[in-house]
Amino acid sequence: MAGKIKSMNTAACVTTYHGPTDTRGSKVSAKHFNTLRKITQPWDSALDAQPNHARVAAELLGSDDLLYCSVEGGGYVWMVRR
Repeated sequence: MAGKIKSMNTAACVTTYHGPTDTRGSKVSAKHFNTLRKITQPWDSALDAQPNHARVAAELLGSDDLLYCSVEGGGYVWMVRR
């Protein structure tokens, strides 16, 4: 099996921060690794960075029981704990 890549059956996504523009506020997006489905939510200024990313990942993945790691350059990778 060397050299072959297996698909990932685990529900996982990456979240990214998008800063404000002249006309819109900051937001967080989440993109599912398998389905490529993407959602975007406004930034909640009452929360810190990690909880903002967590709430968007939880909505996309349908679970709040998540594992995460930060990604160089910003954002997080999230996986449903099984």
